Amino acid sequence: MDVQEALRITDELICAHTGTHLTDLQQAIVLGCWEGKPYERIADEKLYNPTYVKSVAAQLWNQLSSVLGEKVAKINLRTVLEQRSRFQSIPLSQVKVEHDEQIAISAQDWGEAPDVPVFYGRTEEVATLHQWIVKDGCRLVAILGMGGMGKTALSVELTKQIKDEFQYVIWRSLHYAPPVTEFLANSIKFLSNQELTNLPEDAANLLSILIQYLRSHRCLLVLDNAELILEPGHLYEQYKEGYEGYGDLIRRVGEVSHQSCLVLISRQRFREIALLEGPIRPVRSLKLDGLTVETTSEIFKEESLSDQDKWSELIQLYRGNPLGLKLVAKTIKSLFNGKVSEYLQLGTITIMPGFQKILDEQFQALSILENNLICYIANYHYPISLKQLQEEFQSKADIADVIQALESLGWRALIEKSTKGSELLFGVQPVVQKYITKSIKSGNTTDALEP
Repeated sequence: MDVQEALRITDELICAHTGTHLTDLQQAIVLGCWEGKPYERIADEKLYNPTYVKSVAAQLWNQLSSVLGEKVAKINLRTVLEQRSRFQSIPLSQVKVEHDEQIAISAQDWGEAPDVPVFYGRTEEVATLHQWIVKDGCRLVAILGMGGMGKTALSVELTKQIKDEFQYVIWRSLHYAPPVTEFLANSIKFLSNQELTNLPEDAANLLSILIQYLRSHRCLLVLDNAELILEPGHLYEQYKEGYEGYGDLIRRVGEVSHQSCLVLISRQRFREIALLEGPIRPVRSLKLDGLTVETTSEIFKEESLSDQDKWSELIQLYRGNPLGLKLVAKTIKSLFNGKVSEYLQLGTITIMPGFQKILDEQFQALSILENNLICYIANYHYPISLKQLQEEFQSKADIADVIQALESLGWRALIEKSTKGSELLFGVQPVVQKYITKSIKSGNTTDALEP
C-alpha cells in the first residue's frame, strides 16, 4: 500500500463522516505521519504553527476513530489504513455520520455584515491576519483602530477570503448587542443546526457548550463594534450593566484550547486580550493605521481630483484615514472643482459631519484623565516629552494611571508617538487637533490645561 492509497482511503472515510474532503493541511499530516515525520517538521514544511498542526491532527484522529470504531493515532495510522485496504469490511455508505457535522458544511450566518463592493489596499494586513488565523491557529484576534479606518471593511474582506477554511462562520455587529446569553444560545442553535433548543439559561453553562462546539468544529466568529459593550468614561475598561458575560466569553475563547477563532473588531482595546496576547501566543492584536499614498490615490481618482502632486500632503493631514479622505475628497470635488491645491490654500482642516460623529463618539468614551491628557498635548503644536507630562500630571493623577491613559490613547490612534534621540514624545494628528480646538471653543469638551 502506497501513500496515495492511504490518502484516498482517509479522504473517503472523512468525507463520508463529515461531508467534506481532507484539507491541504490534513493531507500533509497524513503524508507526514505515513513517512514518520514529527509534527514539528510537518509544521515547518507547510509554514504552520506546530501547536496548531497538533490540534488539527488530534481532531483528524478522533474523526477516524469514530468512523472505524477503533483508536486511531499517529503511531498506528499505517497499520489501521493497511487493514482497511485489505479487508474493506465497512462499506462507506454505512459509515456512522455525525449529523451535526454532516450538515455543517460551509454553514454561514453573515448577520449584519455590510456589503463592501470596493475594498482599498490592506494587502499586508489581510496577509498578516490570514497567517495568524489560518496558519498559526490563533484562537482570538483583535482588529483595533480609530473610527473610519476601515476595520469593518477589512473584517468582511478577510472573512470572505478565509471562510472556506471553516465549517461555520458567524458574523455579528454589537451595535445593538443582545445579552450574552442570547448571543450564546443563538450561536449554539446555529452550530447544532437548530437541534439543540432546550438550552440552559445561565451564561456559564451556555459558554461551556459553545466551547465544546469550538473544539469539535472549525468555527469563525466575528464580532464588530465591540467597544459598544463597554461603559464610556472609564480609564480601566468596564462592561455596561448586563454585558459582563462578554468579558467571560472573550477570556475563555482566548484561554481554552480549541480549533476555532474569534475575531473582535473594536476602537478600544480589551483588558482580557491585553493579558493574553503575544507575538507567538494564540491571542494577537492588529492596530490598523492609515492607508498608503498609493492606495488612497485610488479614492482621489474616483472623485476625479486634480493636482496629484498635492495628494500626499492632503493624505498626511488626515493620516490616511479612509473615511475622512473620502468625505473631504467629495467636498473638494463639489466646491473646489476637484482642485486639491485650492483646498490646501485655505490652511485649515475640514471635519465633515460623518467624521465629526466618529470623533464625538471616541471622545465621549474617554475617561477624564485621558481627555485632560490629550487636550494638554493638543495645546502644543509640536510633540512633547513623557517627562513633561509626568511633571504636569504628577500632582493630579497616579503615574501608573497616566501611563495607562497614554497607552489607551495610542491604541485608539488619538495620539502619536515619536522619538527624538532617546526621548519619547507624544503629539496629536492634525485632524484631532482641529477637533479639540473646535470642541473647546464650542464648549463641548473638557477645557484644555494651560501649558
